[in-house]
Amino acid sequence: MDKYYRGAVGALLVYDIAKHLTYESVERWLKELRDHADNNIVIMLVGNKSDLRHLRAVPTDEARAFAEKNNLSFRDVSLGLDQCGRGFQEHPLR
Repeated sequence: MDKYYRGAVGALLVYDIAKHLTYESVERWLKELRDHADNNIVIMLVGNKSDLRHLRAVPTDEARAFAEKNNLSFRDVSLGLDQCGRGFQEHPLR
């Protein structure tokens, strides 16, 4: 398993803000990253589909608190609105 993570300097944990089940798997993926990736890997939690605010199932405050608790960067983005690349450029990584 380590071979998949070897040499990675960053990882994105992406969930769909409109589907809580996708957010529920973030903790498992974070554990896998922490177990197998280098200790200095930068990890960002990304809530995708922010243009679907009216369908939001994962509160931003909940995701932000999880990110802070686990020392992750956090960003809500929408690939549909072409915000993704701009959002990462504007958000400094630790």
